[in-house]
This record gives sequence, structure tokens and C-alpha cells, in this order.
Amino acid sequence: MPVKGVAQIKRNVGRWVANVETKVTEKVLLTIIITGAGYAKLATPVDTAALINSQEYKLINGGKSGVVFYGAGFSEKGFNYGLYLHENVDWKPVKKKNATPHFLSNAFESPAYQEDYKRIIINGYKL
Repeated sequence: MPVKGVAQIKRNVGRWVANVETKVTEKVLLTIIITGAGYAKLATPVDTAALINSQEYKLINGGKSGVVFYGAGFSEKGFNYGLYLHENVDWKPVKKKNATPHFLSNAFESPAYQEDYKRIIINGYKL
């Protein structure tokens, strides 16, 4: 007895895979970026609040990756204050005592936050 609907199942699976590769993945990635940006704000230094209020994020490479960056602190000579504070370990927080160097990379790489990122991925790809 022949099985009916195999062609339709193949089409539907193809659509589902295409959806996962684009829309679902972009949504999961954007959720991770927004979450990481929030964790970065917890450790971003605050002096005048210009830096922390200039935080931005976006998807790049057609939604295959993303970035979190700080728009404030750029000078005419190309000096980037946010990058300087992120990379330099020789500064002490003034107003926000839990501010730390490497605040942006720590927000995404710290073991303390990895379970949150795993949960976002698992929940994002649930059927």
C-alpha cells in the first residue's frame, strides 16, 4: 500500500529548515545580543552616563552574527573611549563600584551567564 503525502511532508520539512536557518536563528541571536548588552551595562563604567546611554547593538552579516558597541566617546582623532575603557585595566571605577575592565566581553563569555544563553538557544529552537 503506497504512502500518501510524502511529497507534501518533504516540502514542509524544507520550509521548516529554511525558517530555522533564517528567522528563528535571527530571533535567537538577537535575544542573546540583547541579553548580553544588558549584562554589559551592569559592569559598564559610569562617569557622566554618556557612554552607557550610547550602547547599541545590531545584527550583521545577514543576521548571522551581531555586535554590541558604544557610540559615545569617539573623538575627531579616532579615539574610542568605550574601547579604551574595555581594553585598559589601569582604571578604577568612580561612580559605579562594580564597573570592570573587559565589561563587554565578560558579558558574553563569563561562565556566570552561560546558562542564560543556553536557555535562550534551547527555548528559541523548541518545536
